[in-house]
Amino acid sequence: MEIFYNILGEMLPLYIMMFLGYLSGKVFKVDTKSIATLTVFVISPVVFMLSVQRMQFSAGAIWAPLVIMFLGIGLSLIVLRITKLYMGSKTPYLSALMSGTSNWGYFGMPIAFAIFEPEIVALYVLIGFGTHLFENSFGIYFISRGKLSPLESFKNVFKFPVIYSIFIGLGLSYFSYQLPILDDDFFQYFKGAYVVLGMMIIGLGIANMERFTFDFKFIATVFAVRFLIWPLIAISYIWFDKNVVTLLGEAFYAPLLLFAIMPMGANNIAFAAKFDMNPGKASVAALISTIFAMLYVPLVLNFVM
Repeated sequence: MEIFYNILGEMLPLYIMMFLGYLSGKVFKVDTKSIATLTVFVISPVVFMLSVQRMQFSAGAIWAPLVIMFLGIGLSLIVLRITKLYMGSKTPYLSALMSGTSNWGYFGMPIAFAIFEPEIVALYVLIGFGTHLFENSFGIYFISRGKLSPLESFKNVFKFPVIYSIFIGLGLSYFSYQLPILDDDFFQYFKGAYVVLGMMIIGLGIANMERFTFDFKFIATVFAVRFLIWPLIAISYIWFDKNVVTLLGEAFYAPLLLFAIMPMGANNIAFAAKFDMNPGKASVAALISTIFAMLYVPLVLNFVM
């Protein structure tokens, strides 16, 4: 049980950040949209550009994110089609977004740093970039479609900077060029802000709700996808990669399993708030899944690590 307690210890500060976000919303009336906009448009692009820039460019660096992105696209399309049968007009699009994303960054990266060697952490980050590629392309399209036309939703994809920052980082990595001004200290400042603000968004989302609404169908759907289907997909892909194609390699297997058991993404709240797409539902789902992850993640890792 040593792994269980070590991971739980690494996770506790994340819950404190989430609680501080809730207090900030209740006491100081901090607006979720403002923090979400700062995180999505400023903090995240810098963190991911500098992270990718520091990685060694390789075929795996391209293939790993693409695997996760296409898995997210396929799963979200299936969820969208199914949930349209029993949910309201907007909620299926929110379900599709949340099915292809997770809190692998704000929540998962501190855990990855605690249990993996630095080179394995880099592979975990590569896997997570697939989520950001999905989130900032198809994810934005899905969440926009709840109230906008297909063309307007498609245009929205190009208004978010994270996807550009990832490709800039890949270009810098390919040419082995490091921006001299943006040194390690600069990166650490932004990485810290990224984790703190990301976890606080969950608390802010709950604090800014007019009333606590629990949509059982929605919660049950996204829970099943996040904590059952994604782990099964990861296990199945690891078997397929190990026995059939060997595209990723064994070094990717442990970070892929960690990625697959993360709770729902805090950025979902940011996107839902920006596009007025049931941010209360996104906040409740993210909160409950994050609380559930307090025991779920250490228990799973205790058995597989």
